This record gives sequence, C-alpha cells and structure tokens, in this order.
Amino acid sequence: MSLISPLFFGLLTATGAVVTELFVFSFFIQDGVTQMSFTANDNFVFATGGIGFLFFSAVIEECFKYSLLKKTLLPNSSVRKTIFSLFFFAIGFSGLEIMFLVFDNSILDTTIILSIIGIFLIHLTTVSLFGSMLSRQSSRRYALLSLPLAILIHFVYNVIILYQSTLHI
Repeated sequence: MSLISPLFFGLLTATGAVVTELFVFSFFIQDGVTQMSFTANDNFVFATGGIGFLFFSAVIEECFKYSLLKKTLLPNSSVRKTIFSLFFFAIGFSGLEIMFLVFDNSILDTTIILSIIGIFLIHLTTVSLFGSMLSRQSSRRYALLSLPLAILIHFVYNVIILYQSTLHI
C-alpha cells in the first residue's frame, strides 16, 4: 500500500465521522434559538449539560478510526511501513479538522498553530494506540480493548480544549 492510501483513508474516515456527528447531533439541536446560542457561545456545551456531545464526538471519531484501521492495517507488516501508514493516516484524519480550523480563522497566529499541532498529536496518539495493537498478530484479537482508552484520551483532550479558559490551563 502506498503512502497516499493511508492519507486518503484517514481523510475518508474523518469525513465519515463528521457526517455522522452532524447527523446524530442534528437531533439534539432542533430550534433556531438553541442553534444561535450554540454558535455564539463556546460555553453552551457545558452550560446545557452537553458534555455528552464531547464524549459522543470522541466515541464516533475513535470508532471510525478503529474500524478502518482494522480493515486496512496489515498484521506483521514491517515496523517502518506500519509507522509511516499510521503517521499518514493521522495526517489525513486530522487534516479535515485542521482545514475547518484554518478556514474559520482569517489570521494564522501562534494560538492557531498550537491548535493545529494539538489536533494532529491527539489523532496521532489514538491512531498509534490502535496501530500498536493491530499491527501484531498476537495482540490483534485484543485490539478492541484499546478503544475505550482512545475514547477517554480524546474526550479529555476535547474537554481541556473547550474549557481551557475555564479550567485556567
């Protein structure tokens, strides 16, 4: 598999996760007033008890990552090939999120650059967690056990990013 394939699969997986998140969350945000509050106030999620949104976002994204990596990552392939595949998959997956961030901000300042790095690193971390389990035939049947840990890591990251000013981080 060339290096373009994991990049494409990562982008495809992110697109599927975003579409699923939009579909699922569209049932929770029904009226215009709530939608305006949501877009106008970053603390809306926390104020309305919507911490579940952050959790389900992490669940959806990590399940999508796991399911595609399980299908595409070959067990017992070379360590070098596996690392490159995981790295490019993470670039593809985080690329969509980074694109949304960049298009939403007119100026690329230090904060945006750090956010881009954070987005990439969180996805690289969870992809690497899955990859370490799926790349070895001996641990492949236990790979599903890495899913709750990846969800927890991603959820904590989402909470910290959304509430960093509230948490004084």
